[in-house]
Amino acid sequence: MKKILIIIGSPKKNSFNKAFAKQAMALLQGHAAIEVLDFHDLPFMSPDLEDPRPDAVNRVLQKVQEADGLWIFASEYNLGPSAYLKNLLDWCSRPISHHFEDGTYVTGKKVTFTSVAGRSAGKYVLVALNQMCAYMGMDIMKEHQTGVGLEQADFDEDIPHFREEHFLMLERQVTSFLAFISQ
Repeated sequence: MKKILIIIGSPKKNSFNKAFAKQAMALLQGHAAIEVLDFHDLPFMSPDLEDPRPDAVNRVLQKVQEADGLWIFASEYNLGPSAYLKNLLDWCSRPISHHFEDGTYVTGKKVTFTSVAGRSAGKYVLVALNQMCAYMGMDIMKEHQTGVGLEQADFDEDIPHFREEHFLMLERQVTSFLAFISQ
């Protein structure tokens, strides 16, 4: 069974992206081994911390390396990912050894993206993630990335009101990603 690592790119306790990720995990149940990456204790990336790397960094990088695919659920902050998620990606982009010729922890890693955001439906963070992860050499599932646009009332109430169309997009993404990581 393929292993999918779920990455929730918002540090918010009741993140809308976390709520939507739970819906994806329910659909993935029985089709893939699923784990949610805990990276709350990851220090800010600095070359000064690379030799030796802190235990939290080694733990996270091992989880990333062991996964067949990464599914990133990303909030949109100022047209891009949160600093929390960007920090994780920065650590993942570092070389496995002291030379980039040996690759990084995400070189060739299969990845897909979902964003729950406001009226933009996360289109800006999805563009940013596609650019960053392509630059990092990841194998990106181009079709069926999901952007969910919520209304201001959802944010005012701090409760996401997902609609049927959101769940249909998510179902397509689940089916596509399972096929993508099996290639």
